Amino acid sequence: MAPPPLSPREVEVIRLVAQGYEDKQIALALGCKKATVKTHLQSVFVKLGAKNRAHAAAIFLCPPAPRSLVRN
Repeated sequence: MAPPPLSPREVEVIRLVAQGYEDKQIALALGCKKATVKTHLQSVFVKLGAKNRAHAAAIFLCPPAPRSLVRN
């Protein structure tokens, strides 16, 4: 079963994380509160199965290959 897709706002947040921005900078750029950015990131972590922001950015930028393409 595929994970739920990221919302447009979650995509904006994880793109900025991947570019190296901190939560406060992301909040300023998106016109929201830092707590809202953290909420979006927590949702991204769950949806992507990520352990932290660096892991989430890596998954977002380079998603894992489908199992059908992976050799055992």
